[in-house]
Amino acid sequence: MVFFSDIPQIKEMYINLKPYMDSVYAWGTSCCITAFKYYINAYTYAQQTYNHLYTEYPYFTLAMDESRFYQKKVYSYIGNYHVEPNEKGWSLTQFLMENKSVINNKCYEVCLEKVPAYLYKELQHLPSKCIENVTSIYDDSINATKSIVYGSNKVQEGFLIMKLYDTYICRSAFHNTSLSMDTSLPIEPCKNHFINVEYTHPQLTHTISIDLTGMYLVNNIVLSPLFLHYVLSLQSLPYIIDNEYSINIMDQDINMFVLTYDKYIIFDNDKYYVKEWAKAGKYMGSDGSNNSSSVNSLSDIESDSNNGKHSPHPEDTSNTL
Repeated sequence: MVFFSDIPQIKEMYINLKPYMDSVYAWGTSCCITAFKYYINAYTYAQQTYNHLYTEYPYFTLAMDESRFYQKKVYSYIGNYHVEPNEKGWSLTQFLMENKSVINNKCYEVCLEKVPAYLYKELQHLPSKCIENVTSIYDDSINATKSIVYGSNKVQEGFLIMKLYDTYICRSAFHNTSLSMDTSLPIEPCKNHFINVEYTHPQLTHTISIDLTGMYLVNNIVLSPLFLHYVLSLQSLPYIIDNEYSINIMDQDINMFVLTYDKYIIFDNDKYYVKEWAKAGKYMGSDGSNNSSSVNSLSDIESDSNNGKHSPHPEDTSNTL
């Protein structure tokens, strides 16, 4: 117990010890600052070394990508979602049936051999043999998709997605429309991008952000039913896909609009089009009893509100507003 009579002694002891305490505090602070500087320098050096190795040495790049891929696989298993294959080039063809089932789900086909793809790093630097292989796979997938979709009343949509390095080529064919899939393989960027794309559903209390990075290419078809089936499977949030979902979009001109289940978007050089792929009530096995008004022809809504006839697909006979 401390008595009042001890206070002067305690005060005197504190005065005597204060220089030593200040010295220890200053020394500790200096050590912490020095250690933090060494940590920053070491971290910066390690990061720069890693970036150099990752950029300049393809086999190191391949090893790091493989390790990150299996890390993602573990997380996806825990979160119950899907991850894309660790390949620089692959394709996937899917079909949406009337009974809402998705055929050929997650059956990827490798388009580029892994080692050459990492050695050359960019699509334009690949040997002509690799490019010919990609083109052949694309042509075969396009022809097979069109044959199946247009040849069967049970198939509502055929969807082809092909990844080549950081770009995605997205094509869709719909049974109820006259739109043909683009048969060429241009990789031309679309200059018109969206600021925000959000998936919503009346039964969900949350929205899901959709990232279209790498997909803004001429003739790419996005936000169709099968497209949504695919991209939503790559994230961990719960989702529902039926004829009640809607997509809120803000484009780069701050125009806001809502995309419903019967519409999709196709990109052109400097604009985008909103098109209708089916009559109301015909989506995903519906019996057509929906009372909403039907549309007899495809309609295009240009992002720049210009009037005129245009379509990025030469075989598309739809009208442009």
